[in-house]
Amino acid sequence: MKNTILAISGFILLSLTTNAQAAKLVPADEATATKLCMTAVKGKRITMYKELKAAGYTLKNFADNIQCNGESILSFVEHNGKNTAGMLKMLNRKRTHIAITDLAKNNAEK
Repeated sequence: MKNTILAISGFILLSLTTNAQAAKLVPADEATATKLCMTAVKGKRITMYKELKAAGYTLKNFADNIQCNGESILSFVEHNGKNTAGMLKMLNRKRTHIAITDLAKNNAEK
């Protein structure tokens, strides 16, 4: 019983310490890029898509060109965000190009 109480109180103390050390981000201005950075940090991908569309940005344009606090958006989200894995996956999609070539047609023309 004594060990259980000690474990629970240790867990509560640890969680309070962690919450106290978490950095709170405060937007410096009302610029569109700042709002998008703050949305990205929150980790809500659907909201991010909607705000990007409303602001006139494409996902690729935003991920490649916008900086938040002097960092790339990917680095900023990784260091400060919630749901970082999901948001990073959304922002860092590889653009691929697929080409299908009809080999039989190419060989017949030679």
